[in-house]
This record gives sequence, structure tokens and C-alpha cells, in this order.
Amino acid sequence: MAGSWLLGPDTGGQGERPTAVLVAVRDDGAADSSPGSQTSLTEPRRLAATDGLTVADEVVQRRPNPDPATYVGSGKVDELAALAESAHADLVIADPELTPGQVRNLEERVGVRVVDRTALILDIFAEHARTSESRVQVELAQRATRLRRNASELARRRERTRTRTRTRRARNQVPSVSITGYTNAGKSALLNRPTRADAQVHDVLFATLDPTVRRISTGDLTYTVTRV
Repeated sequence: MAGSWLLGPDTGGQGERPTAVLVAVRDDGAADSSPGSQTSLTEPRRLAATDGLTVADEVVQRRPNPDPATYVGSGKVDELAALAESAHADLVIADPELTPGQVRNLEERVGVRVVDRTALILDIFAEHARTSESRVQVELAQRATRLRRNASELARRRERTRTRTRTRRARNQVPSVSITGYTNAGKSALLNRPTRADAQVHDVLFATLDPTVRRISTGDLTYTVTRV
């Protein structure tokens, strides 16, 4: 039976087989047995059945390459969302391995949990792991998957914050100065002197990680100083 790592803690009803919709991209120029082809969906169907899932429907898009943002194109995403809603699907399973960004974007558009072939296989392994060694191996693989996704989400949030900050500075016409250099070059000490910042200063390598931003006024000029 599919575990909570795959479905999420609040997905699926008690005593019911969770329902899934399969999705794949097919390259018309590739052989029928290639990943993303109609034939290749045979394995995801069997994997889903092995994990105790009921496949309600399938979506296959013919295109030379997957969409980098949502795996399938925008129109197919809408079709996938409609199928998932009509089937009361608990999750969507993509045939290949998706990037964290593709998973996130699909979940936002489709409205249900999205997993890929790798996650499905790991869930089956977790169900059948019997020895301590095999359980540890599966747990490590699952944690690595979560870490990749969390790291991608943090990077996305940071970039959004930086973009908003740059836009606000440009709109307000606030000049910006950056202090850059290799580790232990004295960037924090240089930042602290004119801005009276409290950035930590240690005579060790790689003591600081996150950028530090301070505002400073010199005469009639106000600008920001960033240590990166």
C-alpha cells in the first residue's frame, strides 16, 4: 500500500485504494519503447498497481522535449488538472524523473500531489524493505529527494526576494554598492566600518554565508552596501 511519504499524511480515504493519473511526454521520432512513449507507460501502471494505487486515467503529450517548467505544455496541464479533478485523484505520477521546479509548478496548477517514477519506486522499496540496512538505504534516498526539493524551493524564494528588493531600489533610485572578494578577505570588517553594522568578523575561512545589506548616508546621498 502506498505510504504517507508518497501520498502525504492527509491524502486518501481509509480502506480505499488511492487513485492516480499518469502523465508522460512522447517524442514522435523516438521508438515506442522509449521513456515517455505509450508503451513505456506499461511500467508506471505496474509500479502503481504494485504500490496499491488505482490508475484512473493517463495523459500523453507528443512533443520533442518536455517543458522545462511544467513537464507538459500549458494546455496539457489544464487537461491533466481536469482529469485529476473528475477522477478525484490523490496524486499525479509522471513517467520520468522530474525536476523540483517541475513538481512544484505542476502541483500549483493541478491542485494535487505530483510525484515521479523515482518517488514511486522508492515508496515500493520502503514497503518491502525488511532488513535494517535496506530500510536505511531507502530512507537516505527519500531524504535526498526531499532535500533537493527543499533546496530548490529555498533558492526560488531567495531569488524572488532579491528581485523584489532590486526592483524597489531601482524604483526609489537608491544606489547600491557591493563588497565582493574571496573568503577571509576582510569584507565584513570593511562593511562594519562605514555602516556600523554588526556583521561577524572571524579570522577563519568561510565563516559567513548569507549576504549582509546595510544602508548608509554620506552627505545628501543615501545608498545600500551589500557584502556578498
